[in-house]
Amino acid sequence: MTRRIRTASAALAFAAVTALTLAGCAGGGGGGTLDKAACDALISKDPAPSAQGAASPAPLAASAATAVQPAVATGPAKTADEKKTITFVGGAYTDTTEDYWKDLATKFEAANPGYTVNVQIIDWNNIDQQVATMIQTKQYPDILNENKYSGWASDDLLQDASKLVASDVESDFIPAFKDAGTFQGTQYGLPFITSTRALFYNKDAFAKAGIDAPPTTWRELVDDAEKLTKAGYIGYGLPLGSEESQAEWSIWMWGNGGDWESAPGKFTVNSSKNQDTLTVLNCLTNVYKVTEPNPG
Repeated sequence: MTRRIRTASAALAFAAVTALTLAGCAGGGGGGTLDKAACDALISKDPAPSAQGAASPAPLAASAATAVQPAVATGPAKTADEKKTITFVGGAYTDTTEDYWKDLATKFEAANPGYTVNVQIIDWNNIDQQVATMIQTKQYPDILNENKYSGWASDDLLQDASKLVASDVESDFIPAFKDAGTFQGTQYGLPFITSTRALFYNKDAFAKAGIDAPPTTWRELVDDAEKLTKAGYIGYGLPLGSEESQAEWSIWMWGNGGDWESAPGKFTVNSSKNQDTLTVLNCLTNVYKVTEPNPG
């Protein structure tokens, strides 16, 4: 999805999962008074694990949580005549998304005489509802670029994508992205686009606050954010709004060793690690008071 970078007066923005980590503190997400001492007990001084050692999203959870946007083939197989028209439905990443797909469709039609590609681009705020209506009325798109698919796979509405591309093309996909399009052993999605989360910071603000380098641990993050707040900045820009909150939450969750599932199909969103993570987000906003007033 399109990401709007919030720069305003924020000195720090959202951190990549490989950059920072939390301390596993039993009972951190439970009841009791949330004060600075309780928050400090959750903040780790240790560097985050490497990307290779971080938790990977389970395939089922990937339909809702990863940053990979797959393209899936939907609906029943078409007859020979019906195959002459291909309907593509996708989300609007930018103002140029529709032009991109229509240009690609035109090139495909030129290389494959007799075929017509209908391109329909839908705003991300409306695509779920409109696709649901298409499916309910059996007006299935042939190719759908969306960020979820497992429910449709469960309802047997998707085709095996591995049978629709050449083996050399399929083998060229990055394995982790390809796996995110797999549900119960079948490849339904083909990775099309991913987004990258990263830590960025204001060098001038860091200099004014007396900070020499960006933080590499949660302890450093909190300390630096407090210095920036005292220097007159919003210490840490925490984007947890509706734009893509499941992805933002996943980064924090995985950074603390949590996950959506403990096993395929067994959701454990309320695990102790996830509760600790939510508590730390609460600490940043309501105890340390280093974020914007309403991160959501």
